[in-house]
Amino acid sequence: TTSAGVQVHGKLDLEGPVYEKVKNDFTTSLSPVVGVLDIDASQSTVFVGALAASVTTWNFTNITVGANDPNAITITLLIDSNSLYSYGDAVSIDGTAVTGGIRWSGGIAPTSTNNEDILTFTIVYDESGNVRVYGTATLNYS
Repeated sequence: TTSAGVQVHGKLDLEGPVYEKVKNDFTTSLSPVVGVLDIDASQSTVFVGALAASVTTWNFTNITVGANDPNAITITLLIDSNSLYSYGDAVSIDGTAVTGGIRWSGGIAPTSTNNEDILTFTIVYDESGNVRVYGTATLNYS
């Protein structure tokens, strides 16, 4: 166990399951503040909870890749949703807006359902420090 992380140069073989920490429980309220939902990557890359309002902006915090560290991170949200709420296109990283917003699969933000929705965001920094956020949705699990 290390809090500094592990860096591997070359091939890494994992013989067995890989587990990810899950943050929250399925009934935890995911409550956007004035439409902004903060998602803290230092807590986990998998979040569960019940959406309490529409999300206009997804604000990912503690993303530790960037211009000098071309890399990517994927964050998954398992949301107990409500069709009265909406998912937005705007995205920021530590409060700084990402030009172009989320590049959703299909070209538009998904429509929330009255069941469980799975949203996956892949944040990619290239070698020049440019960032793009890609979003996919698998909707209406019941």
